[in-house]
Amino acid sequence: MQVQPETPVLDAQINVLHGSAMTRKFINPEQGHRRLWVLGASLGGPAAVKEFLDNLPENLPETCFLLAQHIDANFINSLREMLDGHAGLKAQVVSGPMSMQAGHIYIVPVHRRLRILSSGLLAFAEDNWSAPYSPNIDQIFTDAATAFGNEVGAIVFSGMDEDGAQGCVRLAEAGAPVWVQSPESCGADSMPGAVMDRVKTDFCGSPAELAQKFHEVSTSAAASSNQQPGISS
Repeated sequence: MQVQPETPVLDAQINVLHGSAMTRKFINPEQGHRRLWVLGASLGGPAAVKEFLDNLPENLPETCFLLAQHIDANFINSLREMLDGHAGLKAQVVSGPMSMQAGHIYIVPVHRRLRILSSGLLAFAEDNWSAPYSPNIDQIFTDAATAFGNEVGAIVFSGMDEDGAQGCVRLAEAGAPVWVQSPESCGADSMPGAVMDRVKTDFCGSPAELAQKFHEVSTSAAASSNQQPGISS
């Protein structure tokens, strides 16, 4: 049963995208590979996310990322340019309703509240981000947990304060894997530390180590799925 969004989503957006959503053909999460990973970052995050992507292979199994980065709105296009093309991914700032597709890293906008729907759609809500964070990583992670349960994964990178920690609680309760950047490799370790204080994380490492772990999990899961009939790839 599809979970209805808690926050109203503009009806016109749904009308525009009606029938165009990506079919949710997730590989069995018990095998480890998730098609959608949500990333949260703040101070020190852009460099960490870039290092993570730089250490991923370009032949990833069908995967997309959604990045919520605390950043001044004037620099969000610079962030897109910084990440575009790494690991063969197309970086795109979400500027309107769209269906998530493999091979992309979607960047959450600063000033407009974004919703993740269980159909695979990204759409703007009628309300704003909850203060004091914009974008609000807790809200993005909670949306992901509500929409996809254990079929999504999350990584928290360098950052100050505690945004994302409560969202990780929701993800962990849903059975989703929660990874964090190791505090010693962070420019600011408050965000990963807050997550580690609240949930038992599934992996902790430097951006390069996170990438290596991601590669191991995704490739072994893809190989397993190819050997088992009835599981979509």
